[in-house]
Amino acid sequence: LLIGTSNALKEEIEISAKDKSTYIAIGSIFPTTTKTNTRPASLQLLRDAKMISSKPLVAIGGINQQNIESVIETGVDSVCIATAITLAKDPEKTTKSLSNKLCNEYEADSIINDRVDIACVSGADGVHLGQNDISPNDVQKITETQLLIGTSNALKEEIEISAKDKSTYIA
Repeated sequence: LLIGTSNALKEEIEISAKDKSTYIAIGSIFPTTTKTNTRPASLQLLRDAKMISSKPLVAIGGINQQNIESVIETGVDSVCIATAITLAKDPEKTTKSLSNKLCNEYEADSIINDRVDIACVSGADGVHLGQNDISPNDVQKITETQLLIGTSNALKEEIEISAKDKSTYIA
């Protein structure tokens, strides 16, 4: 089971680098409508994080076709993409463009937020689920596609539930 921490400040990354988490999520890198109450991070913070920690880094927040290359060029290991796909006229085509072309070129994982269907048809590496989305156990019941499956957790009870289900990682 992979367990991640959410970070938006250099001081948080320094703490996460020393804790028992498996990976460090950093965002929101760009403005996003997915989370309106988040603190902004930056491309520079992604570069700084590579110097601070050897843990895998996941960039999240406002990532789209116009800025994904600048995100990947910071050296992150994964990108989590949400509104660029969910608000696209053709979500499948947009996802394939983002995950197959750019992420494969840079060897970064592509994690799709909330949309299991888009993750499956696009060739993405995984899906990230919120507490009100389909459960990780149900994802594995409806598709044979091998996906990394992550869950967002804010409460101890949510973490305990995610640890028992088929989550690949917990954020």
